[in-house]
Amino acid sequence: MISLILFSLFLLTLGLSNSNILENDDTLTVLVDTDRLKHNFVKVLQPPEFLTPETWIEVEYRCSKDSTVGIELVATTDYQTETTIYRKHFPCNRKFDRARRRLLKLSTADSVLYRRDYLLKKSHNIYNVQLRGWLLSKKDQRRISGNYYRSSARVTYPITTRSPYSRPRRSVYQITSVCLPWLSRMLVKYLNDKYLLEECKVEPEIVDLVQFPLALTGLFAGISKDVPSFSDRILRHQVQSSRKNPRFTFVMYIYMLNHCKHSLCSIMHRKTHYTNAYVTPLIFVNSEGQVHVQGVMENGQAHSMLTIAKIPVGQWVRIVYVQDKRKWSLTFNYGQNFENVSKSSASFPRRLLYDDQDAFIHIGGSKPVVSFEGYAAHVKLWRLRALEAEKIKFVEEDELMNGIQVQVEKCQRFKKKMNSLVSNYQHMMQYYIKQKSSHRYEYSLSIKEPVQPYCKVWAYKPNPKYKIVSGILKRFVLDKPCDQIDQRTCDYDLLYDKTEIGRKLFEQATKVLTVHLRDISVMVHPLEQASCYGYHRATHMVAIMYSEGLGARVDVTKSLILELAGAQGKGRLSAMALGSQHSLGQHGLPLDYDYAFYYYKLVAKETSADREKHDSGSIYTEHIRLTDTAALKTQSGEKGDYFLWLKYQAKHGMADAQGELARILFWGQHGIERDVAEAAQYYRLHAENSPLNAAAQFNYGIILTKSNVARMLFWGSQGVPRNMEAAVHYYEMGALEHPDNPIALYDYGIVLMRGQGVKKDRKKGVEQLKKAADLGHSPAMTALGWYYLNIERKIDIAIPYFEMADAMNDKDAAHNLGFLYQHGMYPDHPVDRAKGFEYHLKAAAAGHIESSITVATTFNEGHESMQRNSYHAMLWARYIAFLNPELGIVLRKGLDGYFDGDWSAAFVYYIMAAETGLEVAQYNMAYLCEENFDGLASSFIKNECTWKYYNLSSIGENPYPESQIKMGDYHYYGCLGQQDIPAAVEMYSRAASANEPQALFNLAYLVEEGVNINQSTLTNLKINIPSGNKTGILVNLYQRCRDSGRDESYLPCGLALLRIQFLDTYNRFKTIMKLSSALGITAVFMVTLLSIGHHLKNREQIVETV
Repeated sequence: MISLILFSLFLLTLGLSNSNILENDDTLTVLVDTDRLKHNFVKVLQPPEFLTPETWIEVEYRCSKDSTVGIELVATTDYQTETTIYRKHFPCNRKFDRARRRLLKLSTADSVLYRRDYLLKKSHNIYNVQLRGWLLSKKDQRRISGNYYRSSARVTYPITTRSPYSRPRRSVYQITSVCLPWLSRMLVKYLNDKYLLEECKVEPEIVDLVQFPLALTGLFAGISKDVPSFSDRILRHQVQSSRKNPRFTFVMYIYMLNHCKHSLCSIMHRKTHYTNAYVTPLIFVNSEGQVHVQGVMENGQAHSMLTIAKIPVGQWVRIVYVQDKRKWSLTFNYGQNFENVSKSSASFPRRLLYDDQDAFIHIGGSKPVVSFEGYAAHVKLWRLRALEAEKIKFVEEDELMNGIQVQVEKCQRFKKKMNSLVSNYQHMMQYYIKQKSSHRYEYSLSIKEPVQPYCKVWAYKPNPKYKIVSGILKRFVLDKPCDQIDQRTCDYDLLYDKTEIGRKLFEQATKVLTVHLRDISVMVHPLEQASCYGYHRATHMVAIMYSEGLGARVDVTKSLILELAGAQGKGRLSAMALGSQHSLGQHGLPLDYDYAFYYYKLVAKETSADREKHDSGSIYTEHIRLTDTAALKTQSGEKGDYFLWLKYQAKHGMADAQGELARILFWGQHGIERDVAEAAQYYRLHAENSPLNAAAQFNYGIILTKSNVARMLFWGSQGVPRNMEAAVHYYEMGALEHPDNPIALYDYGIVLMRGQGVKKDRKKGVEQLKKAADLGHSPAMTALGWYYLNIERKIDIAIPYFEMADAMNDKDAAHNLGFLYQHGMYPDHPVDRAKGFEYHLKAAAAGHIESSITVATTFNEGHESMQRNSYHAMLWARYIAFLNPELGIVLRKGLDGYFDGDWSAAFVYYIMAAETGLEVAQYNMAYLCEENFDGLASSFIKNECTWKYYNLSSIGENPYPESQIKMGDYHYYGCLGQQDIPAAVEMYSRAASANEPQALFNLAYLVEEGVNINQSTLTNLKINIPSGNKTGILVNLYQRCRDSGRDESYLPCGLALLRIQFLDTYNRFKTIMKLSSALGITAVFMVTLLSIGHHLKNREQIVETV
């Protein structure tokens, strides 16, 4: 008995000690667990997280009667749901009456485990994989399926699988370890591994839509992205099969400065190509911060829902939008470490339509909807998966994202401090007025005499870094004191113009530039303060100081944060700077033409309106090179010889001088500040002295009327007091006295139709326009077309007028025709975007701003017969952006500094313009760095600016040949390192292709030095000579250099050509020339001897005679 008890204890100890030992597939392990003995169960111990080729599981089970244990893997495929990809059954005998374990390998088909290869033709996409276990009595068991649902003891575990292109490849051993058909065996035997293991192009399922932070302005603009089509037919089929059961995930990080100022603002939305129709999904935010989610269902109807949760402002928020068939969920993560979570979810009433190929993804706004105000970053799309938000990793700490938040909070603290300071000033001002006022003081106020501030009032002394801004705010309080009785007049935000405060800060700060760059560091604080007040010319300047080390340590990150803040605040220069950096991939920004187009278009869309603001500070944007002496002579301002001579001629009645002077004053050209009133006077004199000059009559008349009809607006209100009666009188007189003057007839017809200064008489106005049109005046034809299109609604009459004007190359007519074709308004023509694009392109080439923007937009979106081209879209948007007066002002200040010898101002302003991507400014900056006036470039600019800006000027769409020659010289002489002859040849060749004589001469010199120029370079230069024919290449290069049309190149290139031709002739006839030389020398010698002999003979005869 004792021995039996000891044996039982031994078995029990053995069971306990081996309870965790796993043996082969048929081995059972005893487990003593009194709680489990009472129940039938089946479970998987430590179920796997991923399905791999080597996945093993341990199944634990118990049954109270003879049963069957089943283990299954069930998955959803692109074709059906609940497809069984693994099944294993084994018996459970009740006689053991204890829990047992069994080890199983999940051996599934290769098509769900491996990437496809030459023999494995399909790699199935599976998802929603479930590992199931069930226990069922033998009498209840069915042979095929359904056992899981009939079982009362069952378990389910989710398993994650890999997408087809992220799975491992089968090795050759794995392929040959099974019995293969004869053909497969032959292929394995005779094909190399690289053919057997078919290499498939890796296609990303995750699309990075936005990587770098994007500044969003609250305007009808945003960045547009398209999703590339899968090249693999299986993946394409998967996309198509999920059109009505979409599964995708969007993740984005946004920073909202405030909630939407409109009914809805876009965070992200999708629009169909070309037609601007909304498709699934749309994620908007309303004025309360709630999110508007919208989708398009299978019946074509849109359905939208509104979340209860609100997006917090003033912090970064991660938004995860998950679409899982009809169900959607929206998760917000916010807080310092994104620890706070808010989640909303719902289902659409019908199945959704979704195809990631049929629409653009717009981050921010687009043509029909504005964006929110703030920033977006790290936007990703999982194209075929509905992920759980909790399982998506957060981005690693982003220096720029953190910097943006710090910058916003810094400005908020600063403005709050200044608000408090202004409030103190207002209270002190009111206290003084109340306690110390006198009749003399009140009298001084009434007659607007300047009142000196009293020390008692301004006892407060701010921090030195606030000295300038506090002084400006004092002046504002003095000039505009508030009424303490009516507290509304003391509202800081309403009482004072923040941008004006920023402008004054900027003006005070930049006075340092008239001294020397050594003091430029004192500008940093006031410029940053001006930036906080929304004056973004200061933002761009201080950003440049950080990026180039001007008066501050080099901090590219800080510079980028400031530029982003400037662009978000609609700063023109900052937006262009970001566009330039994205177009080149500078400063760590991604090379992305979509970004560049977005930023340049922000400026381009405002250029027309900015040019209409004819105030005294506006400048016509002129691109002048500092090495162009002829152009510089006309840019010397009011004290220059050119302007003084024009003024002298104009005062003495020279009509042409009056017209030129009026144009200069009107536009603010040649360094002259804009003065429209004086320009009007000179236009009037020009008109009076040139009664038959149609342009003169037109200019003066349009100055007086400022009409806005049929796109004939001549820049709106330009500071001239409106005198419509005088304008009408002048036009009427011109039309009557000069019936053959089409411009006078046109202007008179316009004012009659508009009723400006005269009773409206459209009938008479149309008559005048028709007379002008009959005289071949294309603007009159366009105006008639506009009238019949928009007033009479007779498009069939309007079209011929537009087409006649277009035949005369009227850009407005081409623009109108393009609009009609693009929007399907042309009679008997459906929407024809290709035809509309042709007309817009024609108008844009003639300088039409709106058409240029339309061309840029069309390139960005493409149309039915033209693929999208972001690069060309960026070029057209940049072309218009570079006409913006904000850039013109900076260029003018740089040029003024150059003329005045104020090198500090010239350096700073030209580097501001150069960073926008303007090639002329880059060249001028390189020239200033190279000349190194006052040692500024070498002493104060931390980066090598000569190389940098000549290099920037030498690349791009329209490079400057002289910059290319400079870069060729740098590469040849190895200025920044080792000599690079191939790079020098490349630069010289680019300049030579523009027929630049210096480049041709330098290339020829390199050839003489033994440098080999490859055949492709010669072909680009249109030199059809083999690269081995050195003499032929030299003759061609020197001959083209001589015949380039430059006087300074004719003599040196001609002499070099003569030398090569002489050497070539000598080398060809060397033997003959040597023989000829010998014969010549012999002949000379013989003649000399004969002459000497003859001379001696004559001498003897003379002697004999004597």
